Amino acid sequence: VARLAREAEPAVKRVLGLPFERVQITHGDVWINGSILRSGEGHSPLVTVFDQRWHDMARVFLVAPTELELWQRGEAEWTLHADALAAGSGGSFARYAAHSNLADDYLDLAHTRIEGSFPANDVVVECDVLATGDGARTALRLSEQGDVFELALTHSPDGSAKAQLTRTQPGAEPVVLAEAPLAFGAGAWHHVRFSNRDNELGADVDGRANVVRTNYERNVLHPGDQLREGRSIGVRVAFGGEAGTFRFRGLRILRDLTYTPRGAHATNDAQLLGSDEYFLLGDNSDHSRDSREWGPVIRSQIVGRASCVVWPPARWRWLDRAVE
Repeated sequence: VARLAREAEPAVKRVLGLPFERVQITHGDVWINGSILRSGEGHSPLVTVFDQRWHDMARVFLVAPTELELWQRGEAEWTLHADALAAGSGGSFARYAAHSNLADDYLDLAHTRIEGSFPANDVVVECDVLATGDGARTALRLSEQGDVFELALTHSPDGSAKAQLTRTQPGAEPVVLAEAPLAFGAGAWHHVRFSNRDNELGADVDGRANVVRTNYERNVLHPGDQLREGRSIGVRVAFGGEAGTFRFRGLRILRDLTYTPRGAHATNDAQLLGSDEYFLLGDNSDHSRDSREWGPVIRSQIVGRASCVVWPPARWRWLDRAVE
C-alpha cells in the first residue's frame, strides 16, 4: 500500500522491482536484471479466460472438416476415436480458434468473458482425460510466438506410461525438452494441467506438481510477425491424441497476469532503480495507474502491506505470505 502525492487515496499495488534492480516490461512479462521474473516470484493467481462449466466448447474449439468423424462432441465431454491413427501420424486435435489472439481477457462475476486489448503470451490449459488403448498418446499443445510446445502422455503396452515435453519451431522437427516416467493408468480419469508461464513449461497430473518440467531462454519469432513485435499468431491451445480413444471434460484455459506497455517507465527501455526506489504494478494492468506512469516509488511512500482481498466478496481470500 503506497501513499502518493499525485493520488487522492492510497494505492494498493504489487512490488515487483527492488532497489538497484533493472526492470523492464517485455511482451507482457516483467524482466529483472535481464532475466524473466518466473512463476512464484511475486506473481498473482492465474486469470481464467475459458471454462467449460460456463462456456460452450463447440463455439470456440474447431476440428478440421476431414477429422470431424473422429470426434463425438457432447455438452459435458468430447470423445476422440483415434484408434486408427498410428503413433507418429500427428493425431487429431481440437483447436481453440474463437479468440486465438488470447488477449488479456477475464471473466466477470457472471462468468461472461470481458475482452482485453493486449495479447497474453503465457497460457495454461487443464482438463480431465480418460485414455484407452496400448500406445495411446494424449497430447496438449500451447503456442507462444513461433514456438509450439506439446505435452504428450503415452501408454506403453507393458502398462507403463511416459510424460514428454517437446518444442517445435518453424520449419524444424520437434525437439524433446524433457521426459519422465509417469504413473498414469489407462482406463481411468486423470486431471492434467499443462502450463507455459514465464518461459517455464510444466505438467501437473492428478495434483502432482511438475511431473515433468523444463525452462527455456527465449521464444523464436513467428514467420508471420514481419514487424518483429513478438506476436503469438495462430492457434494458441489445442488438445487431442493418436493411437487410442480419448475422452475430455472440464476443460479450462487460463492466462498469466499480463502487463501492458502503457506509460513511459520500464516499457520502452529498462528502468534502473536507485537505492531507495521500488517499482509498483497493478494487477488489472490495462486499467491501472502505477509505476509505468508514476515512475519509481521511494520507500517512505510505502505505508503498509496488503493482507487480503475483500472485494468482490466472491473472491475474498488471504494473500500469500501475508503478515499482520
